[in-house]
Amino acid sequence: NNLLVQFQADISGTKVIRPTNLETTALGAAYLAGIGVGLWTIDELKDKWAIDKEFTNSMDPVLSSEKKQKWDEAVRRSKNWA
Repeated sequence: NNLLVQFQADISGTKVIRPTNLETTALGAAYLAGIGVGLWTIDELKDKWAIDKEFTNSMDPVLSSEKKQKWDEAVRRSKNWA
């Protein structure tokens, strides 16, 4: 979701990179297992990863700080619900 990823970039002040393959966590685990058993080398896999889109902080710093505080409060309130 572009809106949520942009929000993450805005409140974190960090560039967020979205890969073309959104299942990179599972794929990364599979690649590491393959490297571990000698199926692939890291060099063989370097071209398998590509950037779909980059999101950078575009929000006013004061507004970004306010939104980050509200986000932190929402996270704090959501803990220990169970």
